[in-house]
Amino acid sequence: MSDLHPESQRPAAPRLPAELDAFFACTEPTGSASSRERHAWTRREVAVALTLPDFPQVSTVADLFTTPTLALLWELGCADRLRTRTARRSRREGPQSVNTRLARWSSLSRLLEASGCSAELPPRPQPDPPVVPLSPDEGVRVADEIEPRLHRRFGGRDLKMVRLLAVVGLILDTGARTAELHALRWDDFGPELRTVTLVRHGPGANFDVPALREVYALSPRTRDALEDWRAERDTLAAGIQGADEGKVWVTLSSSRSGPPGRSLALGGLARTYNTVIDLLEAWSETSLPPHLKDLSLARAQCVVPLSSEPQL
Repeated sequence: MSDLHPESQRPAAPRLPAELDAFFACTEPTGSASSRERHAWTRREVAVALTLPDFPQVSTVADLFTTPTLALLWELGCADRLRTRTARRSRREGPQSVNTRLARWSSLSRLLEASGCSAELPPRPQPDPPVVPLSPDEGVRVADEIEPRLHRRFGGRDLKMVRLLAVVGLILDTGARTAELHALRWDDFGPELRTVTLVRHGPGANFDVPALREVYALSPRTRDALEDWRAERDTLAAGIQGADEGKVWVTLSSSRSGPPGRSLALGGLARTYNTVIDLLEAWSETSLPPHLKDLSLARAQCVVPLSSEPQL
């Protein structure tokens, strides 16, 4: 029997009233994948909120963007009552991370400005302390803890670890953020995987500042990890065509989105790291960066591209 769920068996997604649906459609960002995902995330939260008995039954933009309604939407979101699925959390993440709340607040702030309403949002969450730069030796230790786990205890390759080692290698060499990694295609790599080109947007996806095309050199270890992953990836993605063809990161098993080999969702890379971090620490008896973004931020302050120029 197939592991895929027929469309008819899926719960119907909450729907927005017509005016709100049109508002979210016309305010969708055109920039990075992460900004589009944040927009879709906020839209889903509003739709879920409208199904709750303790949330006002708003139907217009003016109804939604009032100070009391935004305060309640914020409270429900921070309490995780607007989630549409349950994802595994790291034991150190807590109810909701500061960065998650910052992303939610920024998305609501942008939409409030677009609405033209005079409501006020709850206070902006305070960001985490600055990330301490990660030295090359300390960064490579993360890969050292992953590499021996490529083989399961009872034989056979653990493809999640094969993929994770390639992801970590790229971060150590480039400081790439999750959205930048997610956008990668094999065409972005130079001959023999010696370099990679990243399209990098400024902090907060400020589209008044042109994106940069930056080329980074890749270490021999990262090239080996990428070659290893590409061999597995090509087997998984054999026969996959369309938008997923040529994507670097693909799914390892069947899901609602389709068979193995489909493009991995934006959050899939972070979840790959987060779901194994406790196991890695238990094996290594050492502390590792708790989230993929922590590793990216720490390395971004240390690496220098071979070249950098505005994207035309």
